[in-house]
Amino acid sequence: MFNKGKVEINGQEFKIDQKARELLRATAGNDEVSKEHQKALCQVLKQAWRQGVLEPDTLEGIFDPIQLEAGTDAKFPLDIYTPSDSEGDSRKAFVVPKEGAIPNRNIDSGELHVITYKIGNAISWGLDYARDARWDVIARAIEIYTNGFTQKINDDGWHALLAAGASNSVVVDSAATSGVYSKRLTTNLQTAIKRLAGGRNSKVTDIYLSPEAIADIRNFDTGSSGGQIVTDPTLQSLMDSDGFAPFMGMFGTRFHELQELGVGQEYQDYLVSTLGVSVPASKEEFCVALDLSNRDSFVMPVREDMQMFSADDLHREMKGGVYGWAEFGLAVLDSRRTLLGAL
Repeated sequence: MFNKGKVEINGQEFKIDQKARELLRATAGNDEVSKEHQKALCQVLKQAWRQGVLEPDTLEGIFDPIQLEAGTDAKFPLDIYTPSDSEGDSRKAFVVPKEGAIPNRNIDSGELHVITYKIGNAISWGLDYARDARWDVIARAIEIYTNGFTQKINDDGWHALLAAGASNSVVVDSAATSGVYSKRLTTNLQTAIKRLAGGRNSKVTDIYLSPEAIADIRNFDTGSSGGQIVTDPTLQSLMDSDGFAPFMGMFGTRFHELQELGVGQEYQDYLVSTLGVSVPASKEEFCVALDLSNRDSFVMPVREDMQMFSADDLHREMKGGVYGWAEFGLAVLDSRRTLLGAL
């Protein structure tokens, strides 16, 4: 947005004075001086381009970025306490014998090698916009450019989360009306994550829901969709939520709206068509429950952070622009931290 000498790029405000206008105009040429100005402009834009605005980062707070040094393998140890360890007496301590030694237990952990991969994006604009110092146009171009990266990372991350959730049974509230989110589904998810093998320390901290399910929750105080919520803080949280930021739900969980969930939406289609997960009988859509209290599962190894460069080879096309790339991976090390629910 361009207004009174200021421009916003991904929520960051920049002052557009005469110096900034001259910088943009100077990028319209094709000599060495112009190329230096193009690099200078790229440095200015770098300050804001990583923060998505058209498509908010729906993975915020889920995956832990881990910066890899050059030549380092993206290798992560898996939990030495495996699901099979929860059976029988294999996990218990021993009575100390009067004679002989305490029995020894050897532990061994598997490892997961996370494949990192590159993603790239580019955008260009007409040199007329640079000549006329149209910072509003350039700002919007950078927002769209940023959004391309954000959408790709969001989709890849959620595909990993959905695949992990698909390895466990889908949790339902059989008494709830089809397509309506209920309070009991929350408690059922909380119980189910504890009943997973080795899930003693697990709990549901965050639930991701479609806009329609969020609307069901907003109606809880009217006596529909599972009955009256009696706690004032929860009611206040529902009233204050704008649907974009997470808000405190019930029983210690946080609710998040995820527009890609819901009947006919992208992530539901991915679950059904790609992962082969069937919507349970008498249910219509999925929700995703995560345990974010144990920071031992959702990792994002970063081999090369996001880079941006000036595209100084576009002058023949009467354009200017930027391009860039990043290299990273996304993995769920422990599927016990992810559950699917259906409503």
